Amino acid sequence: MSDSARLLAVAELLVDDGRVATLGEIADAAAALAARLTRAGHARVSLVGPSGAVVTECPMNTERGWAPSQLEASISAGGTTGIIALAEPADGAFSDLDESMLDIIARRIESQVSALDLRQSGSQAS
Repeated sequence: MSDSARLLAVAELLVDDGRVATLGEIADAAAALAARLTRAGHARVSLVGPSGAVVTECPMNTERGWAPSQLEASISAGGTTGIIALAEPADGAFSDLDESMLDIIARRIESQVSALDLRQSGSQAS
């Protein structure tokens, strides 16, 4: 995927209405995006929140196992914390754009978790 295609995909992320309903769905979507939008091709998302813990992976190349992660971003929103990590790319080098993509995806997770918390607290108040 070219750098410009990756940046267009990020622009789409920023206007997405976030119809995600559970912590697991947030983690699954984030791992898939990180694997697709970075050179790593393999991402792992671990989230721990009031409703439990979720760990999910998305390998774009199923023949290649998890390589040691050298690029991670932490996540903290409300009562949920976690990490999104990228497997080392096949050529062993992350780009500055990979780092930026990972940070954008981590912030998106935080936004979606915050929205989920609001929806859950609103439904409990009703």
